[in-house]
Amino acid sequence: MTDKTTSPVDEKAVAVVEKRLSKAEAYATDLVIKDDNDQKKATAALSELNKLGDEITGQKEELTKPLNKVLAAIRARYKPVESAHANAIRIIKGKLISYHDAKQREADKEAARIAARAAKGTIKPETAVRKMDEIAPVEKNVKTDAGALQYKKVPKATITKEVTDLTDAEIVAHARAGYLAWNETAVKKAALATGKEGEVLAGVTVTIETQAANIR
Repeated sequence: MTDKTTSPVDEKAVAVVEKRLSKAEAYATDLVIKDDNDQKKATAALSELNKLGDEITGQKEELTKPLNKVLAAIRARYKPVESAHANAIRIIKGKLISYHDAKQREADKEAARIAARAAKGTIKPETAVRKMDEIAPVEKNVKTDAGALQYKKVPKATITKEVTDLTDAEIVAHARAGYLAWNETAVKKAALATGKEGEVLAGVTVTIETQAANIR
């Protein structure tokens, strides 16, 4: 037995649009503009297509807008719960790590003290070895009936300089290594703002092209 879910999409309405678009695509493919009359016909066809696009958007948004509202409401309702959950985990993990690291520091300090005494000769080597063995090991794994915890050392990278603090050579090295993103949107905007043509900025060329803006 199969579970069939009814689609909220009005298939008949979509089918009508598909049929109209099929004809429009065929017209566009065969279109040859030889004179001003053809140009007017093509402009009219473009306007009709844009109106059809509005119809498609309307059909889609009639379904998606209510869903988006529901989705937004669900996310908003669960956001404080998720934040509280994440915060509780963060606090507990932080305290566990602090305890673990403090215990590790004490163990390292005691081991260093024993090693220093052995180096000075105030205790025998065998005594130093025995005392080292007596130091309580700092567990990396904690097991309970509910679950387990594992401590591990993870490298962490920290940015200590702004890009403006780097030398030109360092910036070029980072860029060539792929560490600096080429902000194409920003640089294109800056190039257009010059109001000039040609290579107005390094690696950015402005050209003037013809576009067709349909008004309906």
